[in-house]
Amino acid sequence: MSSAGIRYHEGTRYQRAQAARQVLTADGILCAAAASMLAAAPAALPVLGLRRRSRWPLVAALGATAGLCMTGASRRRPPAALMTAAAVVNLGWVVACTSTLHRGTGIGKAAMVVTATFDATAATLQWILRPDDDRLLFEHLPEDLLAKAVTS
Repeated sequence: MSSAGIRYHEGTRYQRAQAARQVLTADGILCAAAASMLAAAPAALPVLGLRRRSRWPLVAALGATAGLCMTGASRRRPPAALMTAAAVVNLGWVVACTSTLHRGTGIGKAAMVVTATFDATAATLQWILRPDDDRLLFEHLPEDLLAKAVTS
């Protein structure tokens, strides 16, 4: 039983972990694709409003983000710390994408808005799908002990 009085069953934990792995997988694949695109097509940088000198740092950062996400996706139950890190990194990508909107072409700006929207959605889902270790703790406590702990 959680502190909110909701009983969580093993099936719910499994479904949350499965959803977390799916979100991390999609995020990891898209980050790897973006890194590959920037590495292979430097001509896309000005279209997206990015500076040419930022090419390799962006490729490395996107690759690291992909690695983080795929590491979590490979786990049976992605840990809360990894899910939190992925959510925070995605918020960083939202800031990075929106900071380029004053540069680039119309199609590049649209691509950055779509990317920022995906990253914001991924960050939200990663935050929501973090395993809540308090659930595991409270689930195994007897009801009267839990009631005493909450009221004291």
